[in-house]
Amino acid sequence: MAGLNEIPETVYRGIVAGILLYFVLLIFGYVTGTPLAVIAAHLLFGFLAIAIGAALYQQARGTVAPIGAAGLSLISGGIAQLLWLVTGIPLLETVSTLAVFAGIALYVYAVWIDN
Repeated sequence: MAGLNEIPETVYRGIVAGILLYFVLLIFGYVTGTPLAVIAAHLLFGFLAIAIGAALYQQARGTVAPIGAAGLSLISGGIAQLLWLVTGIPLLETVSTLAVFAGIALYVYAVWIDN
C-alpha cells in the first residue's frame, strides 16, 4: 500500500495546502481571539477529512483493507465535524475526533505495518 502516493500531484498539493491553512486559521483564531477564524478552521477540517478519506477509500478499490477503513473513518469524522458545526451538539464533536483518530491510526497501520 502506497498511502497517498497514488493520488494526483495537484490533489496532494491541495491537501497539503489545506492542512497548512487549517493550522494557520486555528492558531490565528486562538491567538487573536477571532471566533470566525476558528469556525473557518473547523469547517476546513471537516472538508479536509472528507477529501482525504475519499482519496484513501478510492485507493482501496472496493477491497476490505485497512486503507479503505481509514478512508471511511475519516469521511465519517469529517461529516460529524460539519454536523457539529451546524447543530452545536457536543457529542458530534467527540464522534468527529474519535473517527479522525481512528482513521489516522488505520492509515498508519496500512502504510507502515500492513506492507
